[in-house]
Amino acid sequence: MRDMAKPDGQGEPVIPYGVCYYPEHWPRNRWATDARMMAECKFNVVRVGEFAWSKFEPEPGKYDFAWMDEAMELLAKEGIRTVMGTPTGGVPPWFTSAHPDSLIVKRSGEKAAPINRYFTCFHHPDFIEASRRMVEAQVEHYASDPRVIGWHIHNELGGNRCHCERCRGAFQQWLKERYGSVAELNRRWGTMFWSQVYNDWSEVPVPIATHYNANPGLALAWERFSMDVFYRYAKMQADIIRAKAGSRWVSTNLRSQVHEQWISTNIDPHDARLFDLLDRVGYNNYPHAWDGMDDAVNSYHLDGIRPPSARLNPFDFEQRGGQPGWDLVSRLSRPGEMRLLAWHPFAHGTDGMTYFRWRVAWFGHENLWGGIVRHDGAFHPNVQPSARKVGEELEKAGPLMAGSRVESQVAFLRSQDSVWALARQPQQERLNYDKHLVDYYRAGIRFGVNMDVVEAGEELDRYRVLVMVMHYVMTPALADRLRRFVEKGGVLLATFRSAVVDQDVAVPEQEAPVWLQDVFGAKVEAYDVQEIERYGTRPNDPPGRLRLASTLGGGTAKAHSWYDLLSLDRAETLATYDTEFYRGTPAITRKKLAKGWAVYMGTASEPKVYSALFRHACGLAHVKPLARVPEGVEVRERTGADARLRFLLNFAAEGKSVANGPGWTDVFTGKKSPSLIRLGPRGVAVLQRPLPG
Repeated sequence: MRDMAKPDGQGEPVIPYGVCYYPEHWPRNRWATDARMMAECKFNVVRVGEFAWSKFEPEPGKYDFAWMDEAMELLAKEGIRTVMGTPTGGVPPWFTSAHPDSLIVKRSGEKAAPINRYFTCFHHPDFIEASRRMVEAQVEHYASDPRVIGWHIHNELGGNRCHCERCRGAFQQWLKERYGSVAELNRRWGTMFWSQVYNDWSEVPVPIATHYNANPGLALAWERFSMDVFYRYAKMQADIIRAKAGSRWVSTNLRSQVHEQWISTNIDPHDARLFDLLDRVGYNNYPHAWDGMDDAVNSYHLDGIRPPSARLNPFDFEQRGGQPGWDLVSRLSRPGEMRLLAWHPFAHGTDGMTYFRWRVAWFGHENLWGGIVRHDGAFHPNVQPSARKVGEELEKAGPLMAGSRVESQVAFLRSQDSVWALARQPQQERLNYDKHLVDYYRAGIRFGVNMDVVEAGEELDRYRVLVMVMHYVMTPALADRLRRFVEKGGVLLATFRSAVVDQDVAVPEQEAPVWLQDVFGAKVEAYDVQEIERYGTRPNDPPGRLRLASTLGGGTAKAHSWYDLLSLDRAETLATYDTEFYRGTPAITRKKLAKGWAVYMGTASEPKVYSALFRHACGLAHVKPLARVPEGVEVRERTGADARLRFLLNFAAEGKSVANGPGWTDVFTGKKSPSLIRLGPRGVAVLQRPLPG
């Protein structure tokens, strides 16, 4: 078996595994020691350069790559290859001093100060030109360098959101190209409301923060425009790289879809243009830091960052290694936790990983962010052993993982437009798009199946079950595709606040689910909410109650937050409300349509109901679990040309037993796996079984 630290014939490790490294932060006489210590960790790749603009170009037009060449050569001698980052996320003071008008204007209307990062406007012509020259010089130098296996564009693309007058002019031009005439924009946005009718494109503002929210159509158009801005900037860099270093893959690290505020305002990894721009989607992954220790949240993120149409599997550019910490420091990983969290992305289809970071910085805003190496230059005793163990295990599992993919029969149909629209109009304090989607996603983890997270641009017919949670924004074209999906035999499970508004956040002249009433056999005649008293004058409304049919297990369950009051047309009732004046009316329904089924959930409930609905949908579609796993354990599979790999991940602090079944081999030991597997606290098992035939 080939050593994972040794690259293949093309110069790339089978599974790149390593660390984010900043040689510019450390004395030259330390670099060889760092390279040797990285090899001890079984690392075979580093990501470098993404914030080194001041070092690469200390003065305008004067480039210096010799120092990076020296560091890369020392790393290469230890079998460590390089992912080269373009450094445009951190702009040198010589540029902003010469061009103070390049600083972004924040949503508050204030101009940013050049004291951190991501503070330059992507519409400033001098910044664009300086970025182009920097990347061209860098690519010219490293285009044919065999030590470079891939390119990483502009760290955390999407951070440079700007609301300046240049951006306003570009936005107005974008609107003109999209809507054709001001009259059409006025019609689709409904600008007659509050007397906002525009007579000329120059009158359209950008949605900076005011005492009220912007017109919903304006706000959503601005988010889409911002996506186009980020895409064009990344494409400029990708085109330069492909023109001179076309054999190397191109990626970037998108920030987590789900962060501590539960609002996703960054790049959408399912934007179809990104598949043409990037060879692989990259991301950051900091579990057990800002996710409330909710491993379902992280699983959802890992599937959401893996578009099925991407050419290569994802790359985890910033994996939690040491303790995350900016102003506040996160907890230290418990025994086994770092190893578990490292195997989690691999189980979800990732094919490359670099920990952030190698060594804790002595200075700057991240001088509290933990690494594999401490401030004193020694290995962190709680971190390095786990990093090395994962590296040793990848030497055995990596060749089996290479070329394998996650194959799913169930997908969650996610809508970035709905995320943006509901962030502006959440409609009920307890409701949040991603958070409620995770309620159902967690049910899928408990059921034990692979799951994809897709958007409307993906091929939907490859799945047997589609779950559509609060898919607020709908189009007639997508509604037709969903209808055909069901008619051909698929099962569509949708929730309240799905198919409510059109692509401009205007309500069509019909009730929800718009364009889909015939599919579900249900119509929202009215809705009630569990009101949270906003003025302190009375208690909050109590939750409601559901009475479940035997199909969903019978008995009663809690209902809360939102209550759709439904009329049915050839649909059957799976649960009724058991409170208020609508006691006995339908709350959960299903309808047979041609070969498939459409299930509608009119309220929010509790985990046992989400699990019952997920099981029911999978049962209708004849989707079986990969394995029956206990609470706290996740099962995932990757399929290669000759074998299936099964990953069992125990997120519990106590041991768990899994009835895995016969015919599997433990990848780490090479021994036959027993049918009943015992996972230790935070334990991991990777198993393989040949494909039949």
